[in-house]
This record gives sequence, C-alpha cells and structure tokens, in this order.
Amino acid sequence: MKLARYFAGLPIIPVTIIAFFMLLVLIADFVLIYVSGDYYNGLVTDNAYQKGLEYNKIIEAAKAQEISGLSDTIKWDNAEKKLEFCLYDKHGVQVEARLVDITLRHPITDRYDQSFTDSNNSGCSVMNVELGSGRWEVLLHAYINMQNGELDYYKHAFIIVD
Repeated sequence: MKLARYFAGLPIIPVTIIAFFMLLVLIADFVLIYVSGDYYNGLVTDNAYQKGLEYNKIIEAAKAQEISGLSDTIKWDNAEKKLEFCLYDKHGVQVEARLVDITLRHPITDRYDQSFTDSNNSGCSVMNVELGSGRWEVLLHAYINMQNGELDYYKHAFIIVD
C-alpha cells in the first residue's frame, strides 16, 4: 500500500511509458557495448604521426604525377615470362627513368614476392620473371629526371599469370 500512496497523485500511464523508455535505452546500451567488444581488433599503429606525414608526401607526389601528364604500360607475356614496363610523356614519347624499382607481390603469401631494380632504363624496362600462376600485384616506383626537377612516378597494378 505504501507504493500505491506514492503514486497516488501521479497518472500511472505516463510514468509507465517513461520507465519503459528508460529500460529500452539501457537494453540498447548493453547490446551495443557487447557487440562493440567483438568488432574492435586492437590494431594500434606505431608512429602514426610520422606515417601520416609520409603518406602526405605520397599524395603530393601523386598530384605532381597527374600534373606531369605521364602515362605507362605494364604488359605481362605468359609465353616468354617477361614483364615489360614503358613510360610515356603527355605527347606519347618514351621517357627515360633514372631508376625503376618493381615489386611483385602475391596476395596470398609473401613467400614468392620479388623485387627488381633497373638502372639502365631507356624508356622501357623488360624483366624475365618466374612467377607462379594467379593474380600478382605490381608496385612500381620510377625516378624520372624532368626539366623542373626529379619526379617520383608510382604505379599500382595487377597482372594475371597463367
């Protein structure tokens, strides 16, 4: 009866609605806390600020690369097992690179990853490469002497090896 006296002056329906709403909010909070614990992978990046600054340099190089009008071709010849990379200016003329670094990565395992450097580039780099079948990721970095300074040229592509 004491409880009845406590609610005697209050309408019971609005109090019930407010209590039900608060209960619903608490249930939603606990469910979201429980679910969020399953999705956090605990990944923490060391030296995040420094990595961010390095990434800003890559973005600036990409803008300069786009402005320069350079283009490229990457060809894989399954029969001869050759990878060919050619670099062209905006007029379609081959461009000599001072140095070309090519990294070939297999997406499943790094056991067969390979890196090559070509310092005798005369517009095209041709490399004999032994690759297993499947999809390979090609990461290319060329250092090009331009009229207004040196340009870093980056390319990210995929090739299919039969």
